Parts: sequence; C-alpha cells; structure tokens
Amino acid sequence: MKNTLLLVFALISAIFFSNEAYSKKSYIPYVGTESWNSIELSCELSEVIDIEYEFESRFELDYEKDTKHINNFGLSYKPLFFLKLDGVFRIKHKNTIPSVELITQANFKYEINPLEFQYRLRFQYKFKDYERIWRQRIKAEYKFLEDFSLELASEMFLNVYSSNFSKFEENRSTLSLGYEISKTFEVSAGFMYYTEFNVKKPKEARVYQLGLGINI
Repeated sequence: MKNTLLLVFALISAIFFSNEAYSKKSYIPYVGTESWNSIELSCELSEVIDIEYEFESRFELDYEKDTKHINNFGLSYKPLFFLKLDGVFRIKHKNTIPSVELITQANFKYEINPLEFQYRLRFQYKFKDYERIWRQRIKAEYKFLEDFSLELASEMFLNVYSSNFSKFEENRSTLSLGYEISKTFEVSAGFMYYTEFNVKKPKEARVYQLGLGINI
C-alpha cells in the first residue's frame, strides 16, 4: 500500500478587478491579497483505485477578509493509462456558513515528450443553491531544461438552470512557470485572467500567483 502526503503551502495571489469592467462606464479597481493553503493525502488501494482527502483554506488578507475552509473526500479509478475518473464529496465553510457539493469528473491525459496535454470534464452540484455546473478544462504542459515546466490552461463554466436552459458564465485562463528544486520542493509563479459574463454584474480579475509545493 502506498501512502502519499502532498502539502501545498502559501499560494499568494494579488487580485485586480472591476465589477463593471464590461460596461466601461466606470472602472474602480480593487487590489487584494489572498492566501491559499492545502494539504492532500492519498492512499493507493490497488493499481487502479485510490482514496484521497484534501483540506484547503483560503484567506482574504484585506478587503472583506472572507475565509473558506474546504474538505474534499474523494475516490479515483484509473481504468486506462490515459483516463482517470473521480468522485468527490465536498464540505465547504465560507465565513462559518456550511455548504455541501458533489463532484464527478473525468481526466484524460496524453503525452508526447516533452509535451503533456490534459482534458478534464467536471460536473459540480451544489445542494445549497441547487446549482448544476459543467466545467471543461484544457491544459498543456511543456517541460524543458530538466527542472522547468510551463503550463497553459483554460477552463469554461456552463451553468445549467433547467433541462432546456443553460449558459456559459465564467472563464479562467492561466499561464504559469514551475521549477522543481528537488523531489521534495517545487516553486511556481503564474498569471490568471478570470471573467464572469452573461450575469447581472460582469466581473474580470487579473490574478498573480506565487506558490511553494512540498511533496513528502
């Protein structure tokens, strides 16, 4: 049996956005800083089945000082070398208010050294608001100079309101550079452009990220 502890510590992001960025009538930028910290545990039950647990804390260090604590309990199944299926039960506390979500997803991976391509299709159901969200993410990773990696990813959010009405409302595009200091430590820096559209208050954000990963 294989046990793995992955600690991702202090992902600091500076955020710039305007609530009316699309109207262009007024532009009042907000600059804030957040800290994202997570611990991941996984246990290999067999060659194709893993159980996983992740605890994540997100803190706004200024502005509204919102906090989020997220517990993810997951089971993954890998029937093929390029396909991984996940089921996740999520308990989220935002400013002490709890909510429950159910997540199922399929991950496809294809490698052509030094490139790796990934496609993830996720269905997310939020019991509190009865929200149903389909998320599609495409990611490409390029490894170079042995210890460096460059990642480009884009994710779209499709909100399903009824059986005959749905619309895209969010997009996240990310570019990041990672450096593997050793088998234990990894650092990264990245930029994410986030938008909300087709909603009453469109929003856009520019997020700058710094991360430290510790793999034990």
